[in-house]
Amino acid sequence: MMYRVVWFIFAPAIILLYGWVCANFLSPFIFNVTKVLYEPIGYISGILFAGFFSILIVFGYRFVEVTFLKEVKPTSKQLKISFITGLIFGVFVNYATYALIIEPKGLIECPAGLGYKNNLMSEYVIDIKECSVN
Repeated sequence: MMYRVVWFIFAPAIILLYGWVCANFLSPFIFNVTKVLYEPIGYISGILFAGFFSILIVFGYRFVEVTFLKEVKPTSKQLKISFITGLIFGVFVNYATYALIIEPKGLIECPAGLGYKNNLMSEYVIDIKECSVN
């Protein structure tokens, strides 16, 4: 019984946290923003969304198993499809961010000369003064 209680607390918390991180990549398409994170290759957002799509499948099956006490598991084909779909979606979101948000708005990449350093992702802003120093 304790296992079910713990599962019902932590699984939604993990999904909500992971979903919130993914939503931050989608927010420039929904809201008018002055600062955007972009990664030129696209693998960070690709892996992020691939993991999120896969975890939804795994936790969905786990939810059914814990709730209805049925032994169900996702097939490897379902996991592969969700992972590849998430990967493609994440890469698409990354490139759409550049093509639909950064270029049309004329956002500028924060330069390293101002002390800005972000290892893998670049911050694009409307005004150089908005660059945060790490």
